[in-house]
Amino acid sequence: MKKMMTSLVATLCVGVAVGALASEPMTASAAYLPYEIVAIDSAPVCVLTLEEAKIKNMSDWKYCRVDDEYDAWYFADVGDGTDQKNPEIRFIADGVQTVTKPYTLIPMDVGSFSFEYCMANDDPRGVLDISTQDYIVQILASDGTYPIIIPKIEADGDWHTITIDSTTKLYPNDGSTFAKYEEMFCGFLFKMGNLDGGFMIKNITLYDPYGYEIYPEEEYPEEEETSSEEVMSSEEEIISSEEESSFAEPELSESVETSTSQDGTSNSIAASATTGAPTGKDKGCGSFGVGAMTLSALAAAGLVLGVGKKKRK
Repeated sequence: MKKMMTSLVATLCVGVAVGALASEPMTASAAYLPYEIVAIDSAPVCVLTLEEAKIKNMSDWKYCRVDDEYDAWYFADVGDGTDQKNPEIRFIADGVQTVTKPYTLIPMDVGSFSFEYCMANDDPRGVLDISTQDYIVQILASDGTYPIIIPKIEADGDWHTITIDSTTKLYPNDGSTFAKYEEMFCGFLFKMGNLDGGFMIKNITLYDPYGYEIYPEEEYPEEEETSSEEVMSSEEEIISSEEESSFAEPELSESVETSTSQDGTSNSIAASATTGAPTGKDKGCGSFGVGAMTLSALAAAGLVLGVGKKKRK
């Protein structure tokens, strides 16, 4: 029995050790981001658009919902050291395209912009543009140039913010700053020498030269056009309805007064009803109301006269 238990324990220990060895390379080589990332169909709300056709050297990318709290752009690649091209993404302004030459470069007035990023990269390398730098940001300018900015990037899996304003220096450090390109801004690129892991970006925010945030244009549903004839017809219907109400109400009050009057008043109404002559107020639908009330008055008067005749007998 002891030998059996010893053999079983030994087998379990070997199994655990083998499992640990098998999972270790996977954990080490896939330094992906520690977030719950769910793919969604639409891009995060932003003034700029990800130019999908110019996503370079990424094995995976998607629009995503992160931790069920916010939206972001997600990119991933497993670099094996053989690919000499830089992984790259670019965000462009409305109307801009850099897929087909000649490029369409429509600039915006941008005084500054910022974005948040998080990255895990097991194998950072120098970009082809500047071999001493693992990451660079480039401005897409309307004059066809790509001014370079060297940001401080931390590939620790946490969120960090990059802000570029009029004082941000351009490479090489010859005194030029982003202020030179404020009126030529068509978008920006984020370029890496290599990516073995994951990268996300969110909250891309643009500000005009006065410091006010630039928001995406809202799309409103098209309103049906109303012709001038329809407007006139509607106005005439409203006016006609108001006139009918103004004529009918006074006649209604007179009818009430007539129905509550004494016998002498009833006799005078009956007499006027016999002649059938309308008063000055009898117009339109109002005269119909008077006619109806007159018939009622005549019936009442006839009843009174009939009673009187019986009394005279």
